[in-house]
Amino acid sequence: VEIPSLSDLNEMQKTLLPPIFKTEIAFQRDNAKEKDSDIVLLGNMSSGERQQIFTFTTIVYHVLNLLSIKYADRNQYRNVTVVFDELEICFHPEFQRGLISNLITFIEGLGLNNAFSFNIILATHSPFVLSDLPESCRLMLKDGVPQDEKEKTFGANVYDLLNNHFFMTEFVGKFAAKKIDDIIEKINNALENNDTQNIEKLQSEINIIGDDFIRYKLNERIEPLLSNHKKALLKAELAQKEEELNILKQRLEEYDSDKI
Repeated sequence: VEIPSLSDLNEMQKTLLPPIFKTEIAFQRDNAKEKDSDIVLLGNMSSGERQQIFTFTTIVYHVLNLLSIKYADRNQYRNVTVVFDELEICFHPEFQRGLISNLITFIEGLGLNNAFSFNIILATHSPFVLSDLPESCRLMLKDGVPQDEKEKTFGANVYDLLNNHFFMTEFVGKFAAKKIDDIIEKINNALENNDTQNIEKLQSEINIIGDDFIRYKLNERIEPLLSNHKKALLKAELAQKEEELNILKQRLEEYDSDKI
């Protein structure tokens, strides 16, 4: 099967220098306004960007090898199964979100689908990848056992996918969840004993929490303690001022007695 784009790639391969030479591959961004602007060297790309390029070009390499079989006594392969095992493992979330779209665009853009019928199997832990797959094309496993999941996944919300299809019940880091539990326990103990000694430190711990609702509710719970703490500080300040006033009165009386 003669495919111009694949043929062009094959010709390009012939011009590549052998590995004994030190070479650098450069890419230009699609949105570059000038010819020499936004040039990106392969060696400067992130591991995820390089992984995606290496994976896609590996497909082309094997497709070209299969197309090179032209002898009548050899099998002419026209059906290809590609298996990816956690391909997204080093991808930025945005790269994970675009993986399926980029893969399809790559295969169709080079006309690979005109040469072969592709069956693609992906093992993934990414909800972004799962959200691009209809339920008819997915198999959910838990401890190696297939799960009878009926919920639709194509275009589904990532948070719903994590909850329903990745068997997750908490959506914050484990350390942060434990820290929040510790803060709640401190609040309960402080309320029970009306202990305001460390309330400002406790408030500073609450205020680093990123979830607005959790932060608001915890601050709401310590409000009585903060009020009592502020009253105690004001009383202490008042007592200090009264003591200072008494000292001033005493000095004034001593001054008056000295004059007499």
